[in-house]
This record gives sequence, structure tokens and C-alpha cells, in this order.
Amino acid sequence: MKNSSRILIIDDNQDIFNDFKTILIDLENSTSIDALAADLFGEEFTEIKNTYSYELDYAPQGNIGVEKISRALDEDRSYALAFVDMRMPPGWNGLKTIEHIWKIDPHIQIVICTAFSDYSWDEIAERLGKTDQLLILKKPFDTAEVAQLASAMTEKWNLSKKAALKMDEIDQIVQIRTTELKKANSRLEQEISEHKKTEQAKLQIDQLLETTKAISKAKTKVMACATALVHIVSMLKELDIQNAELFLPQKNDDSYTGYELWSNNKITESFLPHEVSDVTNRELKQITKITLSKFKLTIPVISEKHKQAVFNIHLSQTFDTLNEHTLKFIEGITHSLSLYLDNLDSEENRRLANLGSMAAAIVHDLKNPIGIIMGYAQMAEDEEISSSIRNEYLHTIYEEAMRMSEMAHEILTFSQRDVELNLSIIHTKSFYDDIIKLLNPLFSEEGMFFKHNFRFEGYLQFDINKIRRVILNLATNAKDAMLKNVSGNGSFSFEIDSNPKGIIIKAIDNGPGIPESIRATLFEPFVTHGKTSGTGLGMAIVKKIITAHGGTIAFETHINKGTNFTISIPMDFTRIAKQKADMKKLKKNLNTKRVLIVDDNPSDRWLYRSYLKDLNCYVVEASSGNIAFKLLAEAFEQKRPFDAVIIDKNMPGMNGEEIAKTIHQNKDLAEITRIMLTEEGKRGDLKQAQKLGFAAYLTKPIEKSQLTECLELALKLNKPEQIITRFHLSDERKKKVNILIADDNVLNQKMILAYLKKFGYSGDVVSNGKEVLEALQKVNYDIILMDVTMPEMDGFEATRHIRNQDTGVFDKNIPIIAITAHTREEDIKKCLNTGMNDCVLKPIKQDLLIETIKKHTDHKYSF
Repeated sequence: MKNSSRILIIDDNQDIFNDFKTILIDLENSTSIDALAADLFGEEFTEIKNTYSYELDYAPQGNIGVEKISRALDEDRSYALAFVDMRMPPGWNGLKTIEHIWKIDPHIQIVICTAFSDYSWDEIAERLGKTDQLLILKKPFDTAEVAQLASAMTEKWNLSKKAALKMDEIDQIVQIRTTELKKANSRLEQEISEHKKTEQAKLQIDQLLETTKAISKAKTKVMACATALVHIVSMLKELDIQNAELFLPQKNDDSYTGYELWSNNKITESFLPHEVSDVTNRELKQITKITLSKFKLTIPVISEKHKQAVFNIHLSQTFDTLNEHTLKFIEGITHSLSLYLDNLDSEENRRLANLGSMAAAIVHDLKNPIGIIMGYAQMAEDEEISSSIRNEYLHTIYEEAMRMSEMAHEILTFSQRDVELNLSIIHTKSFYDDIIKLLNPLFSEEGMFFKHNFRFEGYLQFDINKIRRVILNLATNAKDAMLKNVSGNGSFSFEIDSNPKGIIIKAIDNGPGIPESIRATLFEPFVTHGKTSGTGLGMAIVKKIITAHGGTIAFETHINKGTNFTISIPMDFTRIAKQKADMKKLKKNLNTKRVLIVDDNPSDRWLYRSYLKDLNCYVVEASSGNIAFKLLAEAFEQKRPFDAVIIDKNMPGMNGEEIAKTIHQNKDLAEITRIMLTEEGKRGDLKQAQKLGFAAYLTKPIEKSQLTECLELALKLNKPEQIITRFHLSDERKKKVNILIADDNVLNQKMILAYLKKFGYSGDVVSNGKEVLEALQKVNYDIILMDVTMPEMDGFEATRHIRNQDTGVFDKNIPIIAITAHTREEDIKKCLNTGMNDCVLKPIKQDLLIETIKKHTDHKYSF
């Protein structure tokens, strides 16, 4: 039989009442879904009846809620619990409402629902008094927490009501039987005993609430079970626990996976899974209730859906029974745990459903290009068709294959937890020219208008390829939408401006606008409005790319009037300008060098071309080996041979190794410097690349600094003894870093120099602050390792002089790293407040020292 309790929801938003109704009453739908899920996955479905039922009522304002509570008391149908919203304009707020409620019904349990910190707990306690009848529930609600709070609070109200009735009976007995002292005392002792049980039950409920909150913070089933076990062990003080195991049912069959949770009187450090024998599996399936036999306590966790877990707690000595109080507490914990595990299952099922949707969308979108490729490949085999038609078929196959490649790239980008950015600097002229070339054909071929307004001129720093992709995605979406809904006057406007914090990009169209039904989910995966093909990941990837740059994207839209997307990307224009100044040295070395890029991916070719053109290189592109050889031969005949050729290893038709082999065997081309690029390195690749005459070998994605430094080094060495890799580039970069070490202790000087040498760095040494200032006026160092305690002039005074405008050092903003044995917080703050950039404590840890140096110098040689 269900325990029925009345609950009142007082909230000015009726949708909140509907949410509570869904959580606390509408249980049949979830049960039928669980039964269907069990049938689909071949699991056993056990329907376990809910022991709680609720009668929910609703009041939109505090005064109406008070009237309902008053009327319920008059009708002897009191509410057990009220969920009260803190903010309910225009009437009473939550606190005033509760004050009025407790004046007419001091026994009702209250939960304050709020998303804001309007009042501190101390302020609430001062207004309402310290009471155990009040809890706070933070919005947004957690389904399991609401269900558990309702269960616990209504049960507490029922127990309190019973206790009150019992106390009334005691008062009546004492008044009537004053002359029968022995009987009265006997009855009084009995009632006191029952009262103690009630108080014990109340304490147990409080403990259960604490346990429930702790469990709800766990992110995995194992962690939730481990948290529950800690609270169970706290109640088993009379038992000497040796170890404890957890068994969780596997999803793919009806067996279990085991985890050791407890050993040596504490939770284990790591919960590693282990296999379970067939015998143990059969035993676990038979467990339906808590049992204590000899040296083992077995606790099953069973939800309304199925058996969620089993604890096996092994004891050091034999026990036969558990007291009723402990047993009830364990049952309460397992009930809370089962609800939370069900919630985790539901979340995982939602993720699996999303994964299923993703797989279905991918399969659906891949069918079209696959079908086209297969059909045109068959038609191309026809010997009777002309070569021009066959070439047309082959071109169609190539286009569809490229589309599949783009789709695969989208899926891989979306699946990455973090977007890896390949930051590079580009002048706005080059960037704007490329955007115009990219977008003009997109709209002109459909008879639409493309307008642009670029109000910022200077240098930009971002992942050029990814930002280009964002722009193309927004433009393509706008074009597709306007094709369907705008007749003859479709217009797309692209604008770029700046503010002190960075750049502002706007993409504006006069299309049909975004339907209200998908606005809230526009940046979620698989939202495809107005598009005829694609994975549905475009806008999700757009947001992911912008977020990775530290930026934001927002939109305004109006039906039949158009949409305006606004992107903000932060940029430090001062730092970017300084980096460009540093690049001038590198430009001199690569100025007018002739470079051929051989890669079948147009996006990669465009990216590498933009890298090298910014260094004044003459760049030519080839999408295949055949085109590359034609260009190489023409350049040789014209006596303008290429200085270097950059070759992608993985290409259709003639791959990178075959191209290199042919070049290597041609005496006219054999002297050209060759650089290999590859998606992923394999064992033996380096040896093979060197055998084929490659000077360098880099894995994608490739940063601008890597490509330019690699090209500079490869041309300088011509035929290096050892093939250049990104690790060699890192070593070369370290050699460029000028480090000044300031320390009066000779042994410290030698130790720091040894650390630097071990990691590929070197440095100069001085013994006091005065020598630091003299050195900085002669050499433009990149970083200072500054001991704070030195004779004549200490590190603090030296730092103040360096930061002074009139000191005469090359770089008053040079990074200064404090080296100090003072570990107090105020000492470290003094270092930073003096003008030092970072702090390394003595005794010096070499890994920390190197990481700190890299942190403050790597950007200087990354262009």
C-alpha cells in the first residue's frame, strides 16, 4: 500500500509545477520506457512498485498558498510539504510567505527553491528561526534530488505527526491516571521509549539526506557506490570490516564486473575492474535482499528498473544479525543510491540515443556521395564513351570524394574534446583578399549580392584555416536559406571591425530568419535548417572553434527579414605587432625563395601558401604528382628552379614517397630541398624519408613557426646529416633564447647552468643587481632568472630599476623570474608586486624551472 502525502507548490511559474508533477507523479511513462529498453537490449525487466504517492496542488502566489494551507487545516487534509519559490513578483517573496505559513501551520515541512543568493543562511535563520523543517533547493533542479527530498521530507512529516499524537496520548494518560502512579510511570516509560525511536528515526532521516547529497555529487556509478559505502561503513561500527567489493552488471550481457572498494580500513586509491567467475555471477543473480552470514554482509541495490549493484562486505569475525536501526539505515542508503544510479543510466541512454542519431545522420549523408561515386565509376568503365565524358565522370567522382573527406573532417573535429588551434599571424589585406575570393563566387553564381565592409587594418592572429571555415559555414548556411525563401534579391554582407579588446565579425543576410523552434538549439549538433546535405554539425563546430579562440558568437534574427551573426574574438594587438617585428629577421632569410607545395587538400595548400607568402616567398601549388612534375620541369627549363618543395605524404594516385623517389632519380631536380608532411608518423617513416632525400619530416597539424623555421633550417643546411623533425626545431628554438642568471652563489650558478644545458638551453651569469643592469644594456636578453637576495643590489631593487623607463636597458618588459627560498605568501606577493613575472622556489626543481622558462619565452619564437 502506498503512503500518500499532500504537497503544495507555490511558484509564480506554472511550468515549475508541471516539472514537479512530471518528477513526482508521472511514473507510468518512465516504467513503460524502461520495459521497452529492457526488451530491446535483452535485459531482464523487474517492475518494483513505488512506495510513495503524492497529491500535488499549486498556488501561483504566496497569499494564495497561505489560504490553501489554512483551508486544508480546516478540512483536516493538511499538506505535509510545500516547495516555495524565493522570488514571486508582484506579491510576497518566499520568506514572507513562509512566515505566514508557519503562523497557521507550524508543522508543515518547507523547501525554498531559488536560483539566486538573495539571502544568506544566517539571514534566513534570523527571519524564520533555526529549524529542522527547512531546506534549500538550488535551481536548476536535479530530478533525483527532488524525488529524494520529497520522499524524505514527507516521511519526516508523517513521523513527526505520529510523534505529536503519541505525546498527546501521554498527556491524557498522565492527567487521568494521576492516582495510579505505577501504571502511569510504566506507560510513560513506554511512551518515552517510542519517542526515542521517533527521534532516532528523525536522526536517521537527516543522515540519509546527507548521504543522498554526497552520492548526487558523484560523476560515475563506481564513485557513487564508493560514496554510499563510506556512509554504510560509518554505521557498521560494531563490525570489523576486512575488505569490500562492488559488483556492477555489464551492459552487453547478464554478467557482472567487480571492483575492490575498501581495504586496510579505507577506500582504495583506484577502482580497477576485475573479471567475475561464473560461480560468483550465478550467486549474484540470486541475491534479492540484505543478508549477513558468517563472515560476509551482502547488500543488493535494486531500483524500480533492475538490480543496479551488489556490495559484498567481508568481515574479520562472525556476526549473525544486524540491529533494526542499522538495517533501516542501509535500506535507506541503497534506495537513494538506486535512484541516483537510475538517473545516471537515463543520462547515458540519452547519450547513446544522441550517438544513434549521429550515426544515422552520418550514414544517411554518406549514402548520396557513395552512390554517386559508384554510379559514375561504373559509367567511366564504358569503353565506348569519349575521353571528355570520362574525364567529366572522373571529376564528379573526385568532387564527391572531396565532399566525403570534408564530412569526415567535420565529424573528427566535433568528436575532439578540445579544438587544437594552429595560431598564425596574417595581415588583414591578405585575409580580406582571400575572403572576397572565397565568398564572391558562392553568391554570384546564384545571382545574389555579396557586400563587404572591412574597417580594421593591421595584423590578426588566429587559426586561419578554422576561422576561414567558420566564415564559409555561415555564408553557405545563409545562401542555402535564401535560395529557398528569397526570390532574386538575396543579399549577404560580411563586416570586420575592431575594439580595444579584439575584432568583431558580422555576417548579415536578408533571408527568411531562423525559426523560433530551433533558435535555442542552433549551436547543438544535428540541427539542420534550410540545408540539403551535410552532417548537421556545422554550427556546433562553428561555436566550438570560436570558443577555442576565447571568443563568443551570438545572433539576432527576424522572420522574413534576415539574420545577423556577431562574432567577438579577443586579440592583443600590441603583442601581435611585436611578434611581427621579430619575424622581419626571418623574412630576410626566406625573401623571394621559390617554394612548390604539393598537396591534394586545397585547404592545407591555402594555409601553407598564406604562411609562406607572409615571408615574401614565391609560392606555387600543385594538387597532384603529375602537376608537380610539370611545374618542376618548366621551372628548370626557364632557369628559375624551385628552392624547395613541400610534399604531402598521403595523396591519391601518386603519393608523396613516389613523388620524392622520382625527384631523387632525376639529376636535374635532385638538388631541390624536400620537406615531407604527414597526417601521422609510422615506424620506419623517418629512415625512409631520409633515404628518399627529404631534408625534413613534419607531422600535421603544422604551426606557422614550425614550417617557416623548418624551411629556413633546411635551406641553410641543404643536405643535413640528420633529418629535421619538430624536435630539432624545438632544439633550434631553445638555442635562440638568451637567458641571464643572477645569483651570487657559485654553486647555484653551476647547478642552474647544468639544468639549462640538460634541456638544450644556455645562459650567462652575473653575481648581483648592478651587474644585471650592466648586462641588460649590452645584450638584449629574453629572460632573467633573478635571485632576490644578493650583495650590493638585491633582486628587488634590480627589478625596480629594470622597469624604470630611464634605466637604459634594451627591454624594460623582459620577463623576470624570481629565485627565492622564501615560501611565505607575503614574500611571493612582494616579488610579483615589485614587477617580477613569476616565482621559482628553492630548492629548485629542474622540471618546474624549465616549464617556467618555456612559459615566458616560447611565444617569442612562434610566429
